[in-house]
Amino acid sequence: MQDAIDKRNERDRIAHSIVKRWNVHYMSEEEIQAARKKQQDEQRAQEILDRLAREAAEEEEKKQREIDAAVRRQIEEERVRLHKEEAGETISDDKLAAILGEKNSEIKEAPQDTEIQPESGAEEIEESEESEETEAVEESEQE
Repeated sequence: MQDAIDKRNERDRIAHSIVKRWNVHYMSEEEIQAARKKQQDEQRAQEILDRLAREAAEEEEKKQREIDAAVRRQIEEERVRLHKEEAGETISDDKLAAILGEKNSEIKEAPQDTEIQPESGAEEIEESEESEETEAVEESEQE
């Protein structure tokens, strides 16, 4: 393992030395082109992998959107079906009018009954007062 001092020493040695054969790596033109081609192939392969990954992500996203849309559609259909069932269970206008008519007649009868009761009670009170007055008048006449 080389530390910073070793690296510095090697750079100084190379900088101050005459170029030696062991310090230089000679490459033929074919080796250089092969290395470039290999690097370009690796770069193309990486680009293809990136593109495929993007397409796969887009496809997955598209499938997820389709699934979400299908779920939303199914929920909406269920809501519509339940709404229709509730509408089928609701009271029709004729039934509603009949029920309200019964309620109206009951309401009309109820106030009449309550009005009759106070009047009959008042009449009884008035009759008892009149009978007391007539009794008092009769007693005074008898004397």
